[in-house]
Amino acid sequence: MFSPRTRGPQATMTIEYDEQRLNHFLSLLAKRKPHEAKGWVGAVPSAWAAKAIGGGLERWTEAMCRDCLRSALEVETSPLARAMLVLSWGGMRTRNAKLLLNDPSSPWLTLIDSMWNGDLDATAAYAEFSNLRRTSVGTPKGLPGMGPAYYTKLIFFLSRGKRTGYIMDQWTACSVNLLCGKDVVLTDVHKSWNRSGRLVEGYTVSDQNSADNYRAFNAVIEELVTRSDAADGEEIELALFDQGRGHGKWRNYVVQHRQAPYDGRLRKVIEDVDADGGEESKEHRQPSCRCRTGLSNPGWRAEKSRVLPSRSLNLKRWGTAS
Repeated sequence: MFSPRTRGPQATMTIEYDEQRLNHFLSLLAKRKPHEAKGWVGAVPSAWAAKAIGGGLERWTEAMCRDCLRSALEVETSPLARAMLVLSWGGMRTRNAKLLLNDPSSPWLTLIDSMWNGDLDATAAYAEFSNLRRTSVGTPKGLPGMGPAYYTKLIFFLSRGKRTGYIMDQWTACSVNLLCGKDVVLTDVHKSWNRSGRLVEGYTVSDQNSADNYRAFNAVIEELVTRSDAADGEEIELALFDQGRGHGKWRNYVVQHRQAPYDGRLRKVIEDVDADGGEESKEHRQPSCRCRTGLSNPGWRAEKSRVLPSRSLNLKRWGTAS
């Protein structure tokens, strides 16, 4: 079902930024307030599970932030319960959850234990989910109801390998593409008329993203840590996601400046050193979780960010999917 963790040829990616946009992001990052470090608060797990598949998370009756979710994952022991906790936190539509969770013997659930036990690193886990999702032309899509924006949430919270894989949804993906000025992450774009009579663009993370795309996305987030006073990659990812409904300055900037894919061709964004190869659900008004009464984040620092020159990154640390 899955391949063990492997180490492939050393690969590098030269990351170049739009300096004006990078400086804008870093200035907003330095001004983030401690309460913003808690990030998104999801649905009440018990209510979500009851609506999705008739129950299964009865003990979890309060909305959760990231820290609350991590604590709950340590309590649960079944892969299905752990997956449901993450998906409820992520705001998956219950109609999509019904499609996904209808078969408890589905092969993707074996990946949950493999990640939790440290048998799969983030890149290899992405490759496994992607292979299940991407099927032959003319056949039903695998992993019904769950694309990259959701299975990278599973990877982020459940993978306990050496390297972290971050959440790659439309906001973090569009942010990375905007900062780099190229399609690090492939996005699908559609236009539709809203009720106000305005033509609006919608973005989703494409199923055609390979494990290489995901590895490059993670590398950009880690590299941004070195350019700022962020405590870790999660703080960068939270800042890239930002707040919705007009409250997030960076989110508003992304909506204003993001563009349709820079390159319409499917292509890899990783270049080997050797020449021979050697959605998401709509946001809702967020509830509050219990731990928000004592908000603190020791790693958060509101110091002025610094900008460093571009560099080549060694991506071997994220592993290579086989």
